[in-house]
Amino acid sequence: MASLIKTLLTIFLVFTCCSAYTFMVFETEWPATNCLTKQCSNANSGNFDGKNFNIHGLWPSGSEANDCDYPSNCTNEKLDYSLINQSDAEYMQQYWNSFYNDTENFRIHEWEKHGTCFEGSQTQYYNSVTKLHKQYNPISALAKRNIFPSNDKTYSVSFVKQALEFEFQGPVLLKCTTVKGVQMLQKIDLMFSKDLNTLIEAPCSKSLSNQCNAKKPLTIPEYLQN
Repeated sequence: MASLIKTLLTIFLVFTCCSAYTFMVFETEWPATNCLTKQCSNANSGNFDGKNFNIHGLWPSGSEANDCDYPSNCTNEKLDYSLINQSDAEYMQQYWNSFYNDTENFRIHEWEKHGTCFEGSQTQYYNSVTKLHKQYNPISALAKRNIFPSNDKTYSVSFVKQALEFEFQGPVLLKCTTVKGVQMLQKIDLMFSKDLNTLIEAPCSKSLSNQCNAKKPLTIPEYLQN
């Protein structure tokens, strides 16, 4: 009996330690930028069409003790496509790809490291990702302000940021990389309340790293389908 109680207590402590979180981070990335700095492959691009950003991941983050903590590898549950709604699984083929690494390994990594910490089922996790990605589409939002991917046009960081925040009705973090002296939009981070209902300011200062330099123009390179 004592052994059983000890085992149950251990499981409880592990679950409490590794799954508790206070907010969520949803990160998307622009493959056209990534592929200028990495060796991309058609075999890993899925059915991506450039009509939205590619999904990097949905990450349970923070703790009551420290906003910069985040749980990881919370359970041994494996990625199981049979548990994912067919429409969500098909959506993943289009907008959750690696491009420069093996896509399947990338998805497995994201699930095992981050998805296993989500307080809900695997079905709910992937459905949440799909819904967020459809609702917060940077390409569509920017087009309303006549901002389009282009290898020639540049925009001010503030103009792009304001356009997205107006459409998304909440704070947005723009992250850039520099390619041959040109600042290019690479990632967009959205911070959500734990229930995924409200966009919030970044609780952790570490999240502010690699933000686009507001003093320099920004380019969103054109995505060319092969």
